[in-house]
Amino acid sequence: MSNFIVLVKQVPDVSRITDNVFHPETGTLMRNKLPSVINELDAQAFAFALRMREASGSGRVVCLTMGPPNADEVLRYGLARGADAGVLLTDRLLGGADTWATANPLAFAIRKIVQDHFQGLGDYYVVAGMQSVDGDTAQVPAQVAEELGLPCVAYATAVEYLSGRFRFTRIISGGSQVVSPRRLPCVVTVAKYEHTRHAGFTAARRARRAGLTIWGAADIKPTGCGAAGSKTRVVKVFPPGKTSRKCLHLADIASFVRALSESMKAAVPGAAQAAAQQRYVLPAHRPTLWERPFEVTEKEAGEWQALNAKIAELGLPGPEDCAETERARLAEALKGRFDRRGVDAMTGAAAQPAPFYRGDVWVVAEHAQGEPIA
Repeated sequence: MSNFIVLVKQVPDVSRITDNVFHPETGTLMRNKLPSVINELDAQAFAFALRMREASGSGRVVCLTMGPPNADEVLRYGLARGADAGVLLTDRLLGGADTWATANPLAFAIRKIVQDHFQGLGDYYVVAGMQSVDGDTAQVPAQVAEELGLPCVAYATAVEYLSGRFRFTRIISGGSQVVSPRRLPCVVTVAKYEHTRHAGFTAARRARRAGLTIWGAADIKPTGCGAAGSKTRVVKVFPPGKTSRKCLHLADIASFVRALSESMKAAVPGAAQAAAQQRYVLPAHRPTLWERPFEVTEKEAGEWQALNAKIAELGLPGPEDCAETERARLAEALKGRFDRRGVDAMTGAAAQPAPFYRGDVWVVAEHAQGEPIA
């Protein structure tokens, strides 16, 4: 008899997401600004676990979630559709966690569920959606498996029960594969299972009144949790810049080849392209803070040159010393080319030559034939 622990998560409704739902300093999502729903892949994982229980003919299904007190809604979602119990892991100490500091408490909670709900029996599966829409990292289930020292069947799409064992169909590069775990317990991540369950009226009312198991950090004693225990942090969050690219809608390959040929003929190495072939130089190490060959387009480089020339003509100080009155004179002299906001933005950018972050940087680059792909 196998038991099942399903990891479910309450997530913001990302169909309504806007730039102002991110905290300007921490970069974390302010979840109270969006309505909450169950993560779709977790709903599919829950249905997947119910299918496993039905195929084997026995076992208990326990839903586990980590979040604020109102995250109990996703547990009641499971109870209304056939789960036997729901466990809510909630504590302010758990807030602001990255993927590792999320997986660690979940793993400790799973160990406690096995003891409290399964009498310590090791014949169980941890089933989870491949990823959540508010993170899209697909790291937490695999990190839970690593923390527990369990095998992980990733990207499952189907399951069958033959000769007392589960066989999973999963997505792999170039197709699919059928696998069966050689030992239990095991973690299964669900990539697609479009057979979600619906709750009846009576079951939904019963789920609203059902008691839940609620644990805090002190109950499970994780070794890493919350922002303090996280191994990564968000340094800065910002929307992508606006682009002046022009899109061409081409109906056939001949039009594409023609447009590509014309584009290549018209291409002329400009300031930005020439700068791209040079080694990057920090702004503070350039002859003047007004030089921006690495950060801007050829057109924008010309605007910086015009600004620099006007500053020299007016005898104004450098951007780090350019006060309100000097910026006003500059804006007046450049009227017709720049407005005051543009002058303020450019002088402000040039006045901050120091990098906003100092520390280790991890760069991941895809390679082809031993060379990084640009």
